[in-house]
Amino acid sequence: FEPLDAAIADAEAAQLWLLASAAWTTRANLLTNIGSPSQSLRAHEQALAFARRAGSVDVEIQCLSNTADALAGMGRMTQSIAVWEEASAFAQARGLRGLVLRGGAMLANVWQVQLNFDAAEAALVRTEPDLGEATARDRFMWHQLRARNRIERGELDLAETSLAAAEALGRELGPILEMMLSAEQTRLHRLVGRDAAVIVDR
Repeated sequence: FEPLDAAIADAEAAQLWLLASAAWTTRANLLTNIGSPSQSLRAHEQALAFARRAGSVDVEIQCLSNTADALAGMGRMTQSIAVWEEASAFAQARGLRGLVLRGGAMLANVWQVQLNFDAAEAALVRTEPDLGEATARDRFMWHQLRARNRIERGELDLAETSLAAAEALGRELGPILEMMLSAEQTRLHRLVGRDAAVIVDR
C-alpha cells in the first residue's frame, strides 16, 4: 500500500480532491480484496469526504453507492439502506433521474436480501418514472430486480413481463448479462410449469 498511500498524501497536500477521492476508492477496493471490510469501509468514507470537497455530484453519488455496498457486505443492512436512501435523494434533488433509478434498484436489492419484498417493490415503483433517463445496463438491472421481486410476491404474469424486458436488454448488452437472468428464468418457468429452456431460446 505504500505507493498508493504516497499518492493519497500527495493529492491531499495539493488539494486535488477528486484525485484523492479516486485513490481512497482504490485503497478501499484493495482492502476488500484482501478481506479487510472494516478498513475498506473507512476508506470508502474517506473517498466520499473528498468527493464532497471536490463538489462532484457524480463522484459523490458513486462514493455513496460504494459505501452502501460496503455496509451491505458487512451485514449492516439498516445502515446500507439509509445510505442508499441518501444517494437516491441526493440524485433526485439534482434532477439526475438515471442515477435515481440506479439508487432505487440497489435499494430494492438490499431489501430483497432482507426478504422485505414489499419494501423492495416500493423502491422500484418509486423509480419507475425514471426508466427513460437511465442507461441500458441500469434498466436491465431494474427489470431483473423487478422480475425477481414479482416472483417472490407471486405475481407471475407481471414477472414474465419484467423478465421479457430484461431479456430484451440482455440481448442488446451481450451474453454475459443474458446469463445473469438464468436464476429468474428457471424459477419463474418452474413455478408456471414451463420448460426453462423455452425462455432461453425465446
